[in-house]
Amino acid sequence: MSAFLTVISRCAPAFAMLFAVLSVNLLPLRRDRAWLRLGCSGLGLLLLILTVLLIPESGPGALSGRALYYYAVYLGIGLSLVVCCEGSIYEAAYVTAIGQLWQHLLYSLSSIVFTLLEMAGHPVNHSAPAVTFAVFFIYFIAYLTMRLVLGRIFHNLISLQGYTSILLAGLLLPIPLTVMNLLITSLPQEPQNLLYFRIYSVLIVFAAYFMLISVQHNKVARLEIERIRQSNLLQKERYELQKELIDRVNVRAHDLKKQLSRMEAGALYDRSAMEEIRRELSEYEQYVNSGNGTLDVILTDAAVRCREAGIRFSCLVDGRELAFLDTIDLYAIFGNLLDNAITAAAAVRDPENRILSLKMNPVGQLLYFHMFNTYENDLRFQGEFPKTTKSDAENHGFGMKSVSLSLKKYGGEMLISAENRVFNVNFMLKKP
Repeated sequence: MSAFLTVISRCAPAFAMLFAVLSVNLLPLRRDRAWLRLGCSGLGLLLLILTVLLIPESGPGALSGRALYYYAVYLGIGLSLVVCCEGSIYEAAYVTAIGQLWQHLLYSLSSIVFTLLEMAGHPVNHSAPAVTFAVFFIYFIAYLTMRLVLGRIFHNLISLQGYTSILLAGLLLPIPLTVMNLLITSLPQEPQNLLYFRIYSVLIVFAAYFMLISVQHNKVARLEIERIRQSNLLQKERYELQKELIDRVNVRAHDLKKQLSRMEAGALYDRSAMEEIRRELSEYEQYVNSGNGTLDVILTDAAVRCREAGIRFSCLVDGRELAFLDTIDLYAIFGNLLDNAITAAAAVRDPENRILSLKMNPVGQLLYFHMFNTYENDLRFQGEFPKTTKSDAENHGFGMKSVSLSLKKYGGEMLISAENRVFNVNFMLKKP
């Protein structure tokens, strides 16, 4: 039993590192030859972990040999992730670094607890079987908790391909942690000194951990901004094509009306048939003239879509007041808001309740807008914005974020509310 506990005690740090990385692993397993990959990697890691039994416990090269051993185990775990999991070496380095930090944090916290017990006059016998199994159980619970926490933070790991800083951090992270442990081990084993260094170690781990988490968050934010930019450019292209189509239809409708006028003046005709032709032609004339050409295209497109969906659309906006807005921002703000509103109002089952309204109220240098529309389905919010109802959520749901970013460029703000099946958007723009 004592020999078994000795083996467990010497191999425990390496196994703890392995379990820590596995507990935070966010990479899916490869499907091709999965069992072969897992088997070979598991056997290789087991042999690598057991090599600690060949390292002498004391002597001039014991500490450096142990440090190199832990670094080899760390690299072996990272390599196993590359072999067994989807993702590049960058993602593997990221996951391995987070796992190493988590293992070091648990080790430092447990050392603090043991040191405090010793300072209180209750030293712990680390060689006792009960203590060994208790520590293993606590580590297991901690790893499980870490897995649940990261599962909530990340649904999937955004690609970090090309992030050289992440690769370097993953390769170099164990070095300062190992040096710190060697430094602590070489100092006089006074409980107070150990306590100070372990607390310092915990603070360093927290700083490094949140730095790695921030890299992931920054990657997600940059990806969202790029998607918003692409969405706005596509929307701009769409409205430019729409403007060209509207212009063509308006010219054609104007020509046809002239021909009708000549027919009325020159010959007998069926008045009811002529009125029907005039009514149909009027539907193709430009609906909105706000004084801003770009906004006219957006509002006209919205009016046509509302008519086709049976939505009562009212608009009271002086487009001349919006001349200071960049074209892309104009599309981003009004295009996205009207797209969302039309989609929601068109889904209302009762045609009498399909309503969309947009009004502007200028007050000095501020422009206040109120837009509301009816909706049918239940709304769920994700943060301050409604959650997209489209199935491809990864590539949608950026509309409101795009609106918010464009408003902030002009000192604007937006307030969203939903009550009694009416969705309200109040926003403000500041003129330069």
